Amino acid sequence: MPLSQNEFLCSGIHKRNIITAAIILLLYSFAIQAQIEEFTLKALFLEAAIRFINWPESKNVSDRRENVFVVGVFPHDKMTPYLEKTFSAKKVKNKEVRLLEIDYLDKISQCDLIFIPCSQKGNIRTIYEIADDYPVLTVSDSPDLIRKGVILSLGIEKARIACYINETEASKAGFKISHHLMQKSTVISNEEQ
Repeated sequence: MPLSQNEFLCSGIHKRNIITAAIILLLYSFAIQAQIEEFTLKALFLEAAIRFINWPESKNVSDRRENVFVVGVFPHDKMTPYLEKTFSAKKVKNKEVRLLEIDYLDKISQCDLIFIPCSQKGNIRTIYEIADDYPVLTVSDSPDLIRKGVILSLGIEKARIACYINETEASKAGFKISHHLMQKSTVISNEEQ
């Protein structure tokens, strides 16, 4: 039995909707895959980059952790599983690596490195005030935060990982960054406050 004109038009619209939905799902899956690859690459780059950074001595002898390198992560950060996977079988500075969830900002003092997601932008001053008293490397993948005092930021430029270093903050905190890493990075200074 042949389709009426209305049935024919509706079936055509229905097919277009299905095709449009399939294309959207396909593009969404590609975007998710690209984001997963981006997070993986950023975590691997960070693991390699910190080998070119020397930490200052702790101002307080009781703060020194001899056998553990602590990476602080914030709850619900999408980067956490990638950092966990990257650091799980590695040693940093000849120390075992442990991730610590920063559910209270005072835990920052227990970290050697903290990964600050964009969601913490509102807490950035408090984070710096706490980190300033300890040898804590502040790292983010938010370009906005590098000019607000984060020491190291990771981004994507021309489909490659880009590293940004806030040399002013690194120096002020006592971190020594190898010229090899500096040459491969873009050096940034703080925003005028």
